[in-house]
Amino acid sequence: MNMRKRPTCGIEKAKRIRDGILIAAFLLCGAVGILSWQMLRADGALVEISVDGVTVASYPLSEDRQVELITGREGEGKNILLIHDGKAEILDANCPDGICVDHHPVSREGETIVCLPNRMIVTVRKT
Repeated sequence: MNMRKRPTCGIEKAKRIRDGILIAAFLLCGAVGILSWQMLRADGALVEISVDGVTVASYPLSEDRQVELITGREGEGKNILLIHDGKAEILDANCPDGICVDHHPVSREGETIVCLPNRMIVTVRKT
């Protein structure tokens, strides 16, 4: 039995090149999709504040203001919402982790800031 090995070096190299092109195409399509989604989202018109799933207030993003929000069953939670320059952010909160305070300002439709310990959600709406 005389078995010869076929040279596979060229085939393997071509497979790797095609795989690389395919991966690059997927990454490019994903990047274009994410960028277009971000650019096509509309600016919001107002922020809606809900506590325990119930909407308690809404404020236009066009008016600068600072709002103190008392939350929790016995009023132990406190968040200070700042609306300025068409954006909303949490300025201060008495929750233990402070994630809501570290969150970037929101201004586009669908963006949210969540404070789980105080059971509060700030959502940007179009109307």
